[in-house]
Formats: sequence, structure tokens, C-alpha cells
Amino acid sequence: MKIAIQCFNYAPNELGGSERSARDIARSLKARRHDVRVVVSDGSRPYPDHVDNIPIEVVQGLPIGKSPLHGVRHFATRMAWILRSEIDPVLFLRSLQWLRRNCPDVVLMNNPAGHGSAFMLACLLTRTACVPVIRDYGWFCAVGTMEHGGAGCNSALSPCFYATGLRRLILRRQKHVVAISNHVARIYETMLGYAPTVIYNAVPDRFLQAPRAPAPDAGTPLTFGYLGRLHPSKGVAELITAWQNTDLAQNGHRLLLAGDNQGIALPDDPAAAGICLTGRQEAIAFLDRLDVLFLPALWAEPFGRTVIEAMARGLFVVGSPNGGIPELIPPHRGLTPEQIDAPTLSAIFNDLAQNPDRVRATRMQDPEPNLAPFRTTRMIDAYEDLLYRATGLPKETRDD
Repeated sequence: MKIAIQCFNYAPNELGGSERSARDIARSLKARRHDVRVVVSDGSRPYPDHVDNIPIEVVQGLPIGKSPLHGVRHFATRMAWILRSEIDPVLFLRSLQWLRRNCPDVVLMNNPAGHGSAFMLACLLTRTACVPVIRDYGWFCAVGTMEHGGAGCNSALSPCFYATGLRRLILRRQKHVVAISNHVARIYETMLGYAPTVIYNAVPDRFLQAPRAPAPDAGTPLTFGYLGRLHPSKGVAELITAWQNTDLAQNGHRLLLAGDNQGIALPDDPAAAGICLTGRQEAIAFLDRLDVLFLPALWAEPFGRTVIEAMARGLFVVGSPNGGIPELIPPHRGLTPEQIDAPTLSAIFNDLAQNPDRVRATRMQDPEPNLAPFRTTRMIDAYEDLLYRATGLPKETRDD
């Protein structure tokens, strides 16, 4: 098949799991001898001609609003970014021209947010098969996290609802849609009336193939950690407060925080509080320094890729009860508290430090059986089958 993977940003301009998953899919489909190319709709950052020997092309429209690549954005700027794909005739015409020139068999929309509507509409007019992947809430929410003014939204705000009307209308026309978790699928079905196909993100094989660190010895202080953006929506402030409310640092336990700081107030002397700020880290090397990983997101994480990466490295995972994270963590490999606040997290810190046997047992277990739903081969098989169904091409032509 000739497969176009459409993204609003891509490696090397990665923001998080969405771009990493798109890259995993692109490389894996190319390895199966499909003709793969990536179409990027935001050219505000430069791109090479190829990444992983896969062509990268930029098809962008008018400079309206700011993409997530530009850091902190106000609600109006986010709304303008969403409106771009709804009202930008330049983006639509360029998308139409690109499809007519390249004639892909199918377009895999990595996330129908940002610039999704213009490209999906161009697919409809050119009768190009299109498979949108619902990775978050950006297809109906300007902020993308179902939050506004520091509070969660139970439904779409009026500005978001009306601004994304075309996008929802086009999505209703799609016969093949992917959701990355059951949680996301339920929201999609509630808003649009039909259930998408759930295809979980995959843990890269290297997370299981690399030798794992040994379990901590009895009596050894534990190393707790967090990996991701240090952002208020991620529950990092609550995690830091919870840690400071314990005396674990005095007993040799440590808390490691890896990621870019995006608005978190830090202690004046983190080291004195037993907190190590490492900045952005390579995932495997950082996870192997930990015994327990915390992902205490306050917002409803659609999936939680770091959860499965941490489980692959044998860590005990404390995950948020919000969003898609709870469906990823088996009871014997971690826990999900009923709520995320400093007292709850402090109690978990103290309990694990005083009763570390669960942590050691988790490290000694084989993680592969619990990660079967999240293996790359399974993910790509599911995507490939769906893409063939969307195009109507028989699988026998995959090597043509």
C-alpha cells in the first residue's frame, strides 16, 4: 500500500507519546514493505527531507494561532489553532493538491486535531481512504485536556463545541476510526454515536529486550521517580508536596524527577529535600534507576505510554485513577489510588517504603505476559488489517 501518515508535528520536533507512536507505526509499516511517507501540517519548525529513510513533506496553510511546539499558549491562541483547520482555504487547497499529486491508497491521520479537518475533507473529495487515530481530546477541545481555567470540563465548552463542528461532522463520515484506549473510545462513542476500533499504543521492543536492573536488596532505600513534562496537569506539584510531607529523605530514600519544567514551583534546595532534578532523560536509562514510578496525572491521560514502558523495565507503577491509565496497570504490578492529592500520595510513599516486598516482587516477575496487548507486532497487525479494510485492497498485494 501507499500510506501517508499525516501529523501536525513529527520527529525531530516531538512533544510526547503521540509523535513517538506515529514514528513507531511509520517505521514498522515501512519494514513490512509498504510505501510510507509522512505529511506534516505545521512547518513552524524545520524538518529534514527524511527521517528513518521515510520522506517528510510539509503541507501547511495560513499562520493562524500557534502550535503546541511553541510552549505556553493562551486559550484564544489555542482556539485560533483549532479554527485554522476549519476555515483555512489555503491549507485545504494544498492538501487537495498533495493528495492528487501523490495518490496514496490511504491516509492515516495520527491525530485529527490541529489541521485534521482540512486534510480529512480533502480525503473525502478525492475519495482517498482515511483512518483517523483519536489520541486525545483535541478534536473537540481547544486545550486538548478537557480543562479550562484550571478546572476540568465535563463536556465541550461552547466555543470549542461550535469551532469543531466541521471536524465532528467529517469524523461521522469515517467508517474506520482508531481510539488508543477504551477510555478514549467511550468518550468518542458518547459524542459521535458509534464505537471506534481500540488499538493500544505499543511498548517498543527494546524496553523488553534490554537487560533489566536487579531488584533492590532488602533494607535498601527505594528510589521513586517521575518521567514526563513537569506540568501542573501532571500532578507533579502534588507529588512534590507529598514527598516533602514525609521523612523518607532522612532515611535515604530518593525522588527523581525527569523532564522539562513547564510551570512547577520547585523547592529552594531540592537536594536537601531528597529530590533530584535530572532534566530530560532517555527513558530506559532513567527508568532503570528507579524502583517505583509515579504518574499522578490530574487530567484524564488518554493512554499513558510511560506506564507500559515502566512495566517493561520491571517497575512498580503508581498511576492516576483518571483517564486511560487504570486500564493499563494490573493489580500485581502497581496501584491506582482513588484520588490524587498530597495526603494520598504521602500515604503511598510511606507504605511502599515500609513494606517494599511488593516492589521487589514486581521487579522479579516476567513483565511480558502483562504486556501482550501492548506489543509492537500486535499493534502493527491491527493497523495493517484496518488499513487494508479501509482501502479494500486484498492483503495478497502487500508485496506488489
